[in-house]
Amino acid sequence: MYDTKLPKWPRLMVRGRNIRPEQADQVILRTTWFGGLTCNDEKWNKTVRRIFGITAQEHGAGWFDQWSQVAVDLDALDLQYVYNDQISSSSADGPKGWVSWGGQVFGDGVTLLGKWPTVAEVTDDWRKIAHAFPYLELTAQLVAEEWDEGFEHLESYRPLVSWTVGRGGVELNSTPGDPMFEPPGGTREEQLDRKYAKGLPSERGVSEKRLRAAVERCRRRAKQGR
Repeated sequence: MYDTKLPKWPRLMVRGRNIRPEQADQVILRTTWFGGLTCNDEKWNKTVRRIFGITAQEHGAGWFDQWSQVAVDLDALDLQYVYNDQISSSSADGPKGWVSWGGQVFGDGVTLLGKWPTVAEVTDDWRKIAHAFPYLELTAQLVAEEWDEGFEHLESYRPLVSWTVGRGGVELNSTPGDPMFEPPGGTREEQLDRKYAKGLPSERGVSEKRLRAAVERCRRRAKQGR
Protein backbone atom coordinates (compact mmCIF):
# COMPACT_ATOMS: atom_id res chain seq x y z
CA MET A 1 0.00 0.00 0.00
CA TYR A 2 2.95 2.35 0.45
CA ASP A 3 3.31 2.65 -3.33
CA THR A 4 -0.31 3.81 -3.79
CA LYS A 5 -0.26 7.12 -5.65
CA LEU A 6 -2.45 9.72 -3.99
CA PRO A 7 -4.12 12.67 -5.75
CA LYS A 8 -3.33 16.31 -5.03
CA TRP A 9 -6.15 16.74 -2.51
CA PRO A 10 -7.54 13.42 -1.22
CA ARG A 11 -10.31 13.59 1.36
CA LEU A 12 -9.88 12.18 4.85
CA MET A 13 -12.63 10.03 6.36
CA VAL A 14 -12.55 9.07 10.05
CA ARG A 15 -14.75 7.00 12.35
CA GLY A 16 -13.79 6.27 15.92
CA ARG A 17 -14.79 5.86 19.53
CA ASN A 18 -15.71 9.10 21.24
CA ILE A 19 -13.28 10.52 23.79
CA ARG A 20 -13.75 12.72 26.85
CA PRO A 21 -13.93 16.50 26.28
CA GLU A 22 -10.71 17.06 28.25
CA GLN A 23 -8.99 14.54 25.96
CA ALA A 24 -10.45 16.38 22.96
CA ASP A 25 -8.78 19.56 24.24
CA GLN A 26 -5.40 17.83 24.03
CA VAL A 27 -5.97 16.24 20.63
CA ILE A 28 -7.30 19.39 18.99
CA LEU A 29 -4.67 21.77 20.35
CA ARG A 30 -1.74 19.45 19.76
CA THR A 31 -2.84 18.71 16.19
CA THR A 32 -3.50 22.36 15.28
CA TRP A 33 -1.21 24.09 12.79
CA PHE A 34 0.05 27.18 14.61
CA GLY A 35 1.17 29.12 11.56
CA GLY A 36 -0.91 32.07 12.68
CA LEU A 37 -4.58 31.53 13.53
CA THR A 38 -6.63 34.13 11.68
CA CYS A 39 -10.08 34.51 10.16
CA ASN A 40 -12.29 37.37 8.94
CA ASP A 41 -13.72 37.94 12.43
CA GLU A 42 -11.30 40.53 13.80
CA LYS A 43 -12.84 40.52 17.27
CA TRP A 44 -12.27 36.76 17.49
CA ASN A 45 -8.73 37.14 16.11
CA LYS A 46 -7.90 39.52 18.96
CA THR A 47 -9.45 37.16 21.51
CA VAL A 48 -7.49 34.18 20.19
CA ARG A 49 -4.20 36.11 20.21
CA ARG A 50 -4.83 37.26 23.77
CA ILE A 51 -5.51 33.69 24.93
CA PHE A 52 -2.33 32.38 23.29
CA GLY A 53 -0.24 35.37 24.38
CA ILE A 54 0.47 36.72 20.89
CA THR A 55 1.49 40.39 21.06
CA ALA A 56 2.98 40.83 17.56
CA GLN A 57 1.01 42.42 14.76
CA GLU A 58 -0.29 40.03 12.10
CA HIS A 59 2.63 39.03 9.86
CA GLY A 60 4.77 41.68 11.54
CA ALA A 61 8.06 41.29 13.39
CA GLY A 62 7.92 38.34 15.77
CA TRP A 63 4.59 37.06 14.46
CA PHE A 64 5.74 33.63 13.30
CA ASP A 65 8.26 33.29 16.12
CA GLN A 66 5.55 33.83 18.72
CA TRP A 67 3.22 31.29 17.12
CA SER A 68 6.11 28.82 16.89
CA GLN A 69 6.64 29.25 20.63
CA VAL A 70 2.94 28.56 21.22
CA ALA A 71 3.39 25.23 19.44
CA VAL A 72 6.36 24.42 21.67
CA ASP A 73 4.54 25.43 24.86
CA LEU A 74 1.58 23.18 23.98
CA ASP A 75 3.79 20.32 22.79
CA ALA A 76 2.06 20.42 19.41
CA LEU A 77 2.87 17.51 17.12
CA ASP A 78 5.03 18.01 14.05
CA LEU A 79 2.47 16.92 11.45
CA GLN A 80 2.50 17.34 7.69
CA TYR A 81 -1.07 16.50 6.67
CA VAL A 82 -3.42 15.18 9.38
CA TYR A 83 -4.60 18.04 11.57
CA ASN A 84 -7.57 19.71 13.25
CA ASP A 85 -8.73 23.24 12.42
CA GLN A 86 -11.28 23.74 15.17
CA ILE A 87 -10.37 27.14 16.63
CA SER A 88 -10.92 29.67 13.86
CA SER A 89 -11.11 29.40 10.11
CA SER A 90 -11.82 31.66 7.15
CA SER A 91 -12.85 28.63 5.09
CA ALA A 92 -16.37 28.68 3.65
CA ASP A 93 -16.89 25.42 5.52
CA GLY A 94 -15.99 27.00 8.85
CA PRO A 95 -13.79 25.29 11.48
CA LYS A 96 -13.35 21.61 10.78
CA GLY A 97 -11.44 18.51 11.78
CA TRP A 98 -11.70 14.84 12.74
CA VAL A 99 -12.17 15.48 16.48
CA SER A 100 -14.81 17.87 17.83
CA TRP A 101 -14.65 19.82 21.09
CA GLY A 102 -17.34 17.50 22.41
CA GLY A 103 -15.09 14.49 21.86
CA GLN A 104 -16.67 13.05 18.71
CA VAL A 105 -14.05 11.27 16.59
CA PHE A 106 -15.58 11.68 13.17
CA GLY A 107 -14.82 13.20 9.78
CA ASP A 108 -16.66 12.69 6.50
CA GLY A 109 -14.42 14.56 4.11
CA VAL A 110 -11.75 16.53 5.98
CA THR A 111 -9.16 18.36 3.91
CA LEU A 112 -5.47 17.77 4.58
CA LEU A 113 -2.99 20.41 5.66
CA GLY A 114 -1.00 20.19 2.43
CA LYS A 115 -1.22 18.91 -1.12
CA TRP A 116 0.33 15.86 -2.82
CA PRO A 117 0.67 13.62 0.25
CA THR A 118 2.30 10.21 0.14
CA VAL A 119 1.09 7.15 2.01
CA ALA A 120 4.34 7.08 3.99
CA GLU A 121 3.96 10.70 5.10
CA VAL A 122 0.35 10.30 6.22
CA THR A 123 1.23 7.04 7.97
CA ASP A 124 3.97 8.88 9.85
CA ASP A 125 1.43 11.50 10.96
CA TRP A 126 -0.91 8.80 12.28
CA ARG A 127 2.01 7.14 14.05
CA LYS A 128 2.79 10.37 15.91
CA ILE A 129 -0.88 10.88 16.75
CA ALA A 130 -1.32 7.30 18.00
CA HIS A 131 1.76 7.56 20.21
CA ALA A 132 0.69 10.91 21.69
CA PHE A 133 -2.92 9.86 22.33
CA PRO A 134 -3.05 6.11 23.13
CA TYR A 135 -6.73 6.41 24.09
CA LEU A 136 -7.71 7.05 20.46
CA GLU A 137 -9.40 4.17 18.65
CA LEU A 138 -10.32 4.93 15.05
CA THR A 139 -10.26 3.94 11.43
CA ALA A 140 -9.08 6.48 8.87
CA GLN A 141 -9.37 6.38 5.10
CA LEU A 142 -8.23 8.58 2.24
CA VAL A 143 -10.53 8.71 -0.77
CA ALA A 144 -10.56 10.34 -4.19
CA GLU A 145 -13.64 12.24 -5.29
CA GLU A 146 -15.19 10.91 -8.51
CA TRP A 147 -17.14 13.61 -10.39
CA ASP A 148 -19.20 13.43 -13.55
CA GLU A 149 -17.95 14.88 -16.84
CA GLY A 150 -19.37 18.31 -16.20
CA PHE A 151 -17.96 18.40 -12.68
CA GLU A 152 -21.46 19.05 -11.37
CA HIS A 153 -22.28 15.84 -9.55
CA LEU A 154 -20.08 14.00 -7.04
CA GLU A 155 -20.82 10.44 -8.02
CA SER A 156 -18.71 8.44 -5.58
CA TYR A 157 -15.72 8.24 -3.27
CA ARG A 158 -12.94 5.91 -4.39
CA PRO A 159 -11.04 4.45 -1.39
CA LEU A 160 -7.27 4.71 -1.73
CA VAL A 161 -5.75 3.65 1.58
CA SER A 162 -6.84 3.09 5.18
CA TRP A 163 -5.35 2.85 8.67
CA THR A 164 -6.41 1.39 12.01
CA VAL A 165 -5.29 3.47 14.98
CA GLY A 166 -5.47 2.30 18.60
CA ARG A 167 -3.56 1.49 21.78
CA GLY A 168 -0.72 3.79 20.81
CA GLY A 169 -0.05 2.19 17.44
CA VAL A 170 -1.11 2.43 13.82
CA GLU A 171 -1.57 -0.25 11.17
CA LEU A 172 -1.63 0.43 7.45
CA ASN A 173 -4.35 -1.90 6.23
CA SER A 174 -3.70 -4.28 3.34
CA THR A 175 -6.74 -2.97 1.44
CA PRO A 176 -8.52 0.41 1.60
CA GLY A 177 -11.90 -1.26 2.19
CA ASP A 178 -15.29 0.04 1.13
CA PRO A 179 -16.05 3.78 1.25
CA MET A 180 -16.68 4.84 4.84
CA PHE A 181 -19.27 7.40 3.69
CA GLU A 182 -21.44 8.04 0.67
CA PRO A 183 -21.46 11.36 -1.22
CA PRO A 184 -24.09 13.87 -0.04
CA GLY A 185 -26.07 13.59 -3.26
CA GLY A 186 -27.39 16.23 -5.62
CA THR A 187 -25.52 18.61 -7.88
CA ARG A 188 -22.76 20.94 -6.69
CA GLU A 189 -25.25 23.82 -6.68
CA GLU A 190 -27.81 21.85 -4.68
CA GLN A 191 -25.15 20.84 -2.15
CA LEU A 192 -24.14 24.47 -1.68
CA ASP A 193 -27.77 25.53 -1.29
CA ARG A 194 -28.23 22.98 1.49
CA LYS A 195 -24.95 23.84 3.17
CA TYR A 196 -25.61 27.59 3.26
CA ALA A 197 -29.39 27.54 3.73
CA LYS A 198 -28.94 29.39 7.02
CA GLY A 199 -26.02 31.52 5.86
CA LEU A 200 -22.27 31.04 6.12
CA PRO A 201 -21.03 29.08 9.14
CA SER A 202 -19.40 30.88 12.03
CA GLU A 203 -15.64 31.25 11.76
CA ARG A 204 -15.40 30.61 15.52
CA GLY A 205 -15.03 26.96 16.38
CA VAL A 206 -15.17 27.22 20.17
CA SER A 207 -16.18 29.61 22.94
CA GLU A 208 -13.64 31.92 24.54
CA LYS A 209 -14.12 30.26 27.94
CA ARG A 210 -13.58 26.74 26.58
CA LEU A 211 -10.53 27.71 24.53
CA ARG A 212 -8.90 29.50 27.46
CA ALA A 213 -9.42 26.50 29.75
CA ALA A 214 -8.16 24.08 27.09
CA VAL A 215 -4.99 26.10 26.50
CA GLU A 216 -4.24 26.36 30.21
CA ARG A 217 -4.80 22.62 30.68
CA CYS A 218 -2.62 21.72 27.71
CA ARG A 219 0.20 24.00 28.83
CA ARG A 220 0.20 22.45 32.29
CA ARG A 221 0.44 18.95 30.88
CA ALA A 222 3.22 19.97 28.52
CA LYS A 223 5.23 21.42 31.42
CA GLN A 224 4.75 18.22 33.37
CA GLY A 225 6.05 16.23 30.41
CA ARG A 226 2.90 14.11 30.25
